Amino acid sequence: MHLKTFQQNKQTFLAYNHFRKRILSKLSPREAEVILYLVPWLLSVNEPAVPGYLPGLKRPFKVHGIESDPEIKKRIPVFRNRFGLGEGGGAFAFGSRVCVIEGLYTMGSLGTVHQTAVSDCDLWLCIDAKTFDGHCRNDLVKKVNLVKDWLDAFLRMQVYFFINDREGIRDCAFGAVDYEGSGSLQRGILKEEFYRTMIVVAGKIPLWWVCRDEDGRADYGRLLAVFKSGELGDYDFNDLGDLTAVEREEFFGAAVWQFNKALVHPLKSIIKMLTLEMLILSPRHEPLCRRFRDRVLGAGKGGAFQDPGTFTMKALLDYLKENRGEETLEFVKQCYYLRCDLKLYTKKAGVKEELLAGVLKEHPLGMSVVDDLNGFASWPLHRQIELGSRILGVMMESYRRIRDEWRETPTAAKMDDMEVIGQKLFSCLKKRPHKIPIIHKPLENLNLPALTLSYEGGRWIVSPDYDPAVRIVESGDVIYCLAYLIWNDLYRPGHLRMIPNATSVTLQEIVNLAKVIEGLFGKMDVSAVDFENFRRDETLERLLVIVSFEEAHDRKALNKFCLLFSNNRGELFLRRFQSTAALVAFLSERVPKNRFADIGLYVQRNCLQYEKIVARTKKLLRAAIMADLGED
Repeated sequence: MHLKTFQQNKQTFLAYNHFRKRILSKLSPREAEVILYLVPWLLSVNEPAVPGYLPGLKRPFKVHGIESDPEIKKRIPVFRNRFGLGEGGGAFAFGSRVCVIEGLYTMGSLGTVHQTAVSDCDLWLCIDAKTFDGHCRNDLVKKVNLVKDWLDAFLRMQVYFFINDREGIRDCAFGAVDYEGSGSLQRGILKEEFYRTMIVVAGKIPLWWVCRDEDGRADYGRLLAVFKSGELGDYDFNDLGDLTAVEREEFFGAAVWQFNKALVHPLKSIIKMLTLEMLILSPRHEPLCRRFRDRVLGAGKGGAFQDPGTFTMKALLDYLKENRGEETLEFVKQCYYLRCDLKLYTKKAGVKEELLAGVLKEHPLGMSVVDDLNGFASWPLHRQIELGSRILGVMMESYRRIRDEWRETPTAAKMDDMEVIGQKLFSCLKKRPHKIPIIHKPLENLNLPALTLSYEGGRWIVSPDYDPAVRIVESGDVIYCLAYLIWNDLYRPGHLRMIPNATSVTLQEIVNLAKVIEGLFGKMDVSAVDFENFRRDETLERLLVIVSFEEAHDRKALNKFCLLFSNNRGELFLRRFQSTAALVAFLSERVPKNRFADIGLYVQRNCLQYEKIVARTKKLLRAAIMADLGED
């Protein structure tokens, strides 16, 4: 690579990096000022009044080049005033034994169209571990934790620090950073995402980012050798290694993980999942980060830059247009709109809408569709649930495509991971006798209305208060309705009212029972179920015996039981028994091999025979399953 090309690439990257910082500053002005400028300063000073102070620190820290960073230097008077430092306080004072942080980088959605109000910030601190002794490394961990504690109290955005040795990044060994891993290792995928989405907050530029020339013959190894020789006369670069390809098995492993997450919150995962499908099935296997680097550096210093989210969105929509048909393409465009929290044609339109203007011109959304999506926050619950179900349907098709490709891949060593995901999908979607069905939420927080419980024609009906005609759940069994609401996280104490009716069921008993059910079973989260549970036989984990709940207080007896129970695969069931013998027979058959299952018992406290019924029920349960029962 010619020296002139190298210098041009550096200037273009710096312009692009500034472009990304501007996006972050527009999307989160307060947070951006802290993350981009204050955090590097906090890591590079050691004053008692400043967050991160370590008394008796022998080897100070500094982020490479911070003393000459003009944006940070001009803010030092503001930082001094903020922490009550006098004139000269907070100045940089580095001796020969300083521990250098080679670079401070963001990774992920920050400063892209994917950033939303709930996005967090992952900050990578890159060090050369060979220059850090044990005390220095421990002190850095302490300092970072103190800074994070202050950020947690000061910022709404969550900030997470990850300390990485540059040699580890070079070898795709990220240690604790590899929190997204599941099934097959995803080391190359994590590095690809890092290179594609990072912002250099402060410190050195990854050398990989400038390794490109017009004829495509730039070689990282040769560039690195020239750089190390000093011939380039520039030392503001970090050798974090090349990335020419990502092993296909890593993509399969990442797909397994995204399916796992999508089972609970599909809108968060559908874009990543379809992107992985594109990378697995596309004939072009060059990593996205390399294509993106070509796009950025090809634009030149004064060019029109794309952010990584816009670039990925265009690549995915082009793929879907070619491979998945118009209906799927139109639906995914709507998912993208909601995922990016866009607001076209409104007063809230801003930088993200500007960034996506070109892509949306090529892949437009109709005006009526945009108007509908702009009102997503006020969509009724049943429409949001329908959206979640439709997203999962698209994901199912993606699962089948990737599974079939995996079966055709000779080097695939973990086909069982994909089969386990199939079983997880089964546990989510398959209807089974007595099973409490689950809904598929597009977002973690739905637009939950107040609910009304009514009794009509021998059936219990739960409706949103805004429309009695909409039925969220309906059953002849009031406990089934209650378990459905709790299991699907639709129940909120104080947001359920009951229309007066002729039954003996009271709202207070509903609230009491709901507390017990939620305390024992929690809420459905199949993504948290360990993969190994799907490789083992189905077993019961928790049981709740409810005695004669619907009977009038003066007629309660030990003869009618409702049994709620969950298994090791994240499923919840409800069974009814009309006699002691039937309940004992069921428990004797299903529970002996689960002697240590969590077991609960519920009898209404205002029952006239409460103590007698509790004692007799515990006795028969002990006889049936040989387990010790605690009090309610």
